[in-house]
Amino acid sequence: MDDLKRYTRREILKRGAGALSAFSFAASFPSGLSPEDLVIVKLSGGNDALNTVVPLQCGDYRRHRQSISISGGDLIELTEEYGLHPALTETARLYRKGDLAFILGVGFPTDAEASSHELADYFWKTGDLKADGFLAQENPKFFLNCRYVELEGFDTHRNQLRKQAKALKELDRLISREYSQTKTIFIYSEFGRSLRENEDGGTDHGLAGLAMLIGGKVRGGIYGEYRFEGENLTSVLEPSIIYDAIEKRDFGKPNLYFS
Repeated sequence: MDDLKRYTRREILKRGAGALSAFSFAASFPSGLSPEDLVIVKLSGGNDALNTVVPLQCGDYRRHRQSISISGGDLIELTEEYGLHPALTETARLYRKGDLAFILGVGFPTDAEASSHELADYFWKTGDLKADGFLAQENPKFFLNCRYVELEGFDTHRNQLRKQAKALKELDRLISREYSQTKTIFIYSEFGRSLRENEDGGTDHGLAGLAMLIGGKVRGGIYGEYRFEGENLTSVLEPSIIYDAIEKRDFGKPNLYFS
């Protein structure tokens, strides 16, 4: 933790800018694929996982969200345990087709203190939790050869129901536009949001969240789980698991998330 805290906000931002400059279409990747084979979508601000893929049988969800929980009748049914936000109609179609995987509880260990947008984004792009070496060896190489898209509007500290619905509708349009059998779309957010709603009809920064993988090679389904620690979702899967799966996909190696 001492190594992590010795970096100032300005230094983190500077490092983050360096990471973004690495998203070059010309950068080499072991498989030799083009950037169009992988589209990475960041839901900027911290998407609320619990109101995206809703845990239908979780009493804590409704107990802590008296005004912003979404009722089962308004959701798109995924399974007996989970329902999908009603704005995500195209997303639901691809899930039913078997080409979309929801990965629940993705995030970093609770002691990583990644509640700042810049620091959490740095962690996602480098895998460098201790910040003791920029682009450390855990760095996901596929970030260097992709098309990177950022959607804003997910920092829902207030009026969450309206704001998130608008942002997710935009995400659904993007998914519909980008989907193909040969392409992989990887969607993530820098962190999730609190279990408990706040006084402004929103949620505050949390820990673990939700990721998605979409494409013809994806093994569709729901992976991971929502596990709570106090009023936060705690990480059950680290991003490196997804990075490894994508890299194996590019070498033609079937794995948990890809056929």
